[in-house]
Amino acid sequence: QGPSTGFTDAAPLAPAELESIRRREADIYRGAAFIFPLSERLLRSFIDDFRIPPERVVATYAGPNMDLQSIQAATPSRHQIGPPTILFVGRQFHRKGGDVLVESFRRVRVRVPDARLVIAGKPPGFVQGPGTTSLGDLDKNTPAGWAALAAAYTSADIFALPTRFEPFGIAFVEAMHFGLPCIGPRAWAVPEIIVDGETGYTVPVDDVTELTDRLLQLLGSRAVAPAMGAAGRDRARQLFTWPRAIERMLNVMTPLLRSPERQVRSLAS
Repeated sequence: QGPSTGFTDAAPLAPAELESIRRREADIYRGAAFIFPLSERLLRSFIDDFRIPPERVVATYAGPNMDLQSIQAATPSRHQIGPPTILFVGRQFHRKGGDVLVESFRRVRVRVPDARLVIAGKPPGFVQGPGTTSLGDLDKNTPAGWAALAAAYTSADIFALPTRFEPFGIAFVEAMHFGLPCIGPRAWAVPEIIVDGETGYTVPVDDVTELTDRLLQLLGSRAVAPAMGAAGRDRARQLFTWPRAIERMLNVMTPLLRSPERQVRSLAS
């Protein structure tokens, strides 16, 4: 389904090539005892598109690709004095809807002149305009990159990523662990991560007007954004961690590996 967006590696492929890939994947999926997709949306694709029996598909979700203790150590109380700040994190600027956010931010600045937009993932000067700062490509696997990215998360009031195509949305999970309310598209698996009206907002893809409205709602009250961010952090700690994902997998795999049929099959091999 992704190639229709024009933002996946499969977009340049011909229909015959896509069908060949689909058949190859279907053969692999049919031979699997269980399949662990990252989202309920992807789970439905395995069932509907590949005809995998529902009892063989379990959604695990995912965690942030950061150390949780480091996140907790870096997270502030969110009582900030500085200018209201929106954060965008993404190397693939157009796929992630960076151009949509820039246009929306231009409108936000008319109503909130001191608002700031911070962009992580693109070089300084990549986006020009009042209140906009590009931090460069921050590698969180290096001490300097991690420190800069953590500082960006902790200095922001809102995380906005109006992405056009997103297999899951790890960046939303990371922002939620930092206590940020999130705004993302009402598409893909994003509505499973963001609870609209509780931990942030979901908006239609490419809808600059609604995105602007939601940004202004959060920027209009320095109390609402921290409350939504706190709710998002609680949700992330409950659902979106790698230990929880592993737990969901083990709940399925352990009984399977202990089953008499599996033991007999193992001895026979």
